[in-house]
Amino acid sequence: CDVDRLAGGDSSPAEVNRVEYGALLNSAGRVLYDVFLHGGTKEVEKEAGMGGVIVECSANAVDSLADALRRRTMLADVTIKSVPARRLAVAASFASDGGDPGFSDVLCNDPRAAGSARRGVVPAAAVDYAESFMDGEGYRAWRYGHGMPCGPSELPPGVLGAFEVNLDALGGLRASGGFVGADYLRERSSRKGGRVKRRVMPVVIEGEGAAKAAAGDEVVVARHGGFEGGNGVGRLLAAEDGRGLALLRLDRAMPAALEGAPPLESALGHDESWSKADPKVAFTVKPTVPSWWPRAWYE
Repeated sequence: CDVDRLAGGDSSPAEVNRVEYGALLNSAGRVLYDVFLHGGTKEVEKEAGMGGVIVECSANAVDSLADALRRRTMLADVTIKSVPARRLAVAASFASDGGDPGFSDVLCNDPRAAGSARRGVVPAAAVDYAESFMDGEGYRAWRYGHGMPCGPSELPPGVLGAFEVNLDALGGLRASGGFVGADYLRERSSRKGGRVKRRVMPVVIEGEGAAKAAAGDEVVVARHGGFEGGNGVGRLLAAEDGRGLALLRLDRAMPAALEGAPPLESALGHDESWSKADPKVAFTVKPTVPSWWPRAWYE
């Protein structure tokens, strides 16, 4: 079995140690599913067998991802089966031991970026008593603050390009080999000028209407200018409690990311000036640059 047939990492099953990150892309280089591969631990081998791998994905993508993997591995010596519900769980923690000495050899650093939360596959019951494990809301807030989208609600299948969601810096792609590598090269060769124009960025959302900000809301330089021409910047992918993710044009978002610079604005009611906008729907969007971004992306 060649894991490169399943995801964009650079490992085979026997080489997957703890956690690898990758993605399935379509022929246009757009993300279908982002996944983690878990291997080399007692819990994984108990479930998947020696040398087996557990593929982690969003809960609402399990069935469609399994079907996609079966179609794409029909000629490979691969067995794909679902893990029974409530048997295993994926835990995330910033504590070095995962809340219990028994997990010290299970959790490891998220491979996407330095300083990420530790994560791993544990018995489902463990998440109920390990105090250091993050709950879903805490982990989501952490992801938003670090600009890491996850799952089909934030990465609609077949919509966003691999470079737009920063897979080139998050370890989710490889330069050649496997069907993902081929798609990676096709997308890279299609870029004009060798520079990606739009990327997912973390954003801080403020204003009276911030609580109603939602995925799909358009973001502009100034609300009175409309979305067309040089005013449109992008759109929100996720928003919750004043933080979120947005797909933004770098040439228009980076000036707003500077300290002290005016934030971007919501496009709701863009035919009116900001001062006349209904404050119940108006909000500002301040993009930030994650510490793991390569400087070449924005300099």
